[in-house]
Amino acid sequence: MVYNFILLERVLRWNLQDIAKIAENPDKLLDLMILNMQEDLIEFRQVVDQATASQKKNQQQYNQYKSQADKWFSRVQLALEKGKDNLAKEALQRYKQYQEQADEMKFTLDQETIQVNNFQNHLITFENQISELKIKQKSLRYHKNSESTEKMFEKTITM
Repeated sequence: MVYNFILLERVLRWNLQDIAKIAENPDKLLDLMILNMQEDLIEFRQVVDQATASQKKNQQQYNQYKSQADKWFSRVQLALEKGKDNLAKEALQRYKQYQEQADEMKFTLDQETIQVNNFQNHLITFENQISELKIKQKSLRYHKNSESTEKMFEKTITM
């Protein structure tokens, strides 16, 4: 539905002659709608690609923080086993630091994952809408050609 308002806005920018020409030929309107939708699809794919790239980057960052947190947690355990409380405290501080960063990144990553999944679902829906419109356009052209052929046949028979 939002797309229809965008199309309406574009239509309003055209001059009246272009609108009159298109109104006379719905096929041209469909061509224009499909063209505009395909341009929007390209832009939308770029947005999805950017969001996916950001998600992958944040996944790598999360993995690094989590790996560092796990490494420092192992050092805490090792220091405690050896009875080195001062080293255990320092390692625990580092562990907490990396674990907090990992937790923050995990939250961001979870939000991005939801957003990317929504984008991908909307992208699929939009691609399907374009495909359906193309099918309708082909059907319209087929029926238009059939009617033209039928009229020509009737004229030939009546002569």
